Amino acid sequence: MKYAWIAGGAAIGGVARYALSTTLPLPFPWQTFVVNLMGGAMIGYFSHRLTGDSRFFWITGICGGFTTFSTFSIEVVTLLEQGRLGMAGAYVVASSVLCVAAAAATYYWTR
Repeated sequence: MKYAWIAGGAAIGGVARYALSTTLPLPFPWQTFVVNLMGGAMIGYFSHRLTGDSRFFWITGICGGFTTFSTFSIEVVTLLEQGRLGMAGAYVVASSVLCVAAAAATYYWTR
């Protein structure tokens, strides 16, 4: 049943992301930035408010379908809350640099 909650939420989150990204009257890449900010705020709120199956639906499903950046954001906050400042910083830098590098490498490799 957990997977059904996640799948349903992911479908809603993905459609919401597409709708916002195509209807916001902002120049590229500001739509993605706004979606990422909204996703970060949503997962921060839901992390302390929800339990049980509703967490799968809202956090993994809707937030994950809306933007995986929200998951990244709450993981960084969790590391900071645990006092693991070095790990949080390394995670931010490594994720930013390596994910962009991976996208660029496969983008150019598959041309």
